[in-house]
Amino acid sequence: FRAFGGKDEVQAITGAARNAVNNWRAAGVPFRHWPALIREAERRGVPGISFETLGSTRPAREGEAA
Repeated sequence: FRAFGGKDEVQAITGAARNAVNNWRAAGVPFRHWPALIREAERRGVPGISFETLGSTRPAREGEAA
């Protein structure tokens, strides 16, 4: 979240509710928000934000490969 300037910026980028964004630290960012974050990272020149890096921050769910 720091790469974008904090939770408020992430909320503005994704349009998600503030409490949802707060929960993403533990649960990971939902896939549906990844494209917006990746586009914004490219626009701002923020390195290291990709489908691979966002996927690696989400905890594996039961029955999924880690």
